[in-house]
Amino acid sequence: MLFRLDFGRDSLPGARDDGLPATGQNCDNCPVNVERTKQGHNQLLKELNEERLAALRRISGVLEALIEQLQGQCDRIATLDGADRERELEAYRETRAQALKYRWYLDVQREAIGLRPNRIVDEFYAIPTLDEVGKRSPVLGPQSSVQDRRP
Repeated sequence: MLFRLDFGRDSLPGARDDGLPATGQNCDNCPVNVERTKQGHNQLLKELNEERLAALRRISGVLEALIEQLQGQCDRIATLDGADRERELEAYRETRAQALKYRWYLDVQREAIGLRPNRIVDEFYAIPTLDEVGKRSPVLGPQSSVQDRRP
């Protein structure tokens, strides 16, 4: 004698023809849980925005420190001669490259939270440049266009 075991949907206790579990059973896709899903989604969006804002703060803090360091280096370069000046120029170039990278990070992070490019931000985070004689220039200048901000 052969026995046939049927483990299909109809053989499960509490199964219904419409594919939903019987009344009283947990249902993750039921309309009752839509509100819980919306709340979870909104909480996730809030946490993501808080993290984006925290990243923006960290990036702007590092960028401000780099700009201050560049301004000090520009002042020192103007007073130095010879090998000391060359060492300070090399340090200036490295710091400036890092500042341009962080300026690009700032632009990317601002765009990630929906802020558009802004002239005031460009003025506030202007990366100091040196002209040919080593004097400081407060404007971005031709060496640090928007394309230069990308690492």
